[in-house]
Formats: sequence, structure tokens, C-alpha cells
Amino acid sequence: MSYIANGRYSAINDIRIFCRSTQKLTERREIVMKKEAEILIQYARGDFSKRMYMFLQFPDLRDAFQEIERKGFRCSKDFCIYD
Repeated sequence: MSYIANGRYSAINDIRIFCRSTQKLTERREIVMKKEAEILIQYARGDFSKRMYMFLQFPDLRDAFQEIERKGFRCSKDFCIYD
């Protein structure tokens, strides 16, 4: 909240709150991106039934799944390649 101190407008507290919330938002985005990357790798490593299950389970990632299928992207335990 902003307040007036000694006749001046002070927004220092607002800036601090904004910075903290921005940092938390950035951390949340990083977590979500890591989880999505893990899901995509699992999809690329999976067999047909696992891929079908994941395609139905994660509708937000369907475009990425279709891109994996189009490009023939496959992952083994240690690395990922394009066919």
C-alpha cells in the first residue's frame, strides 16, 4: 500500500511488494516449464499406449505432442534425437 510520509508520496512498499510477487511468479513459471519439459520427454520416450494416454491427459500440450510426432522425435534413457 502507498502512503504519505512527511508530506511526500512514498511507494517504496508498493515496489517491494511488486518485486516479491514478480519473483514468485517467475519461480512458478520456471517450475511449470520444468514440469512441461519432463512431460514432453516422457512422451517422446513412451510407447504408443503411453503416448495416447498422455495426449488425452494433457490437452494443453497437444500441439507440442503433435510436433514431436511430425518431426519423429525420440528419446532414449540418455539422449533425444530426431529420426
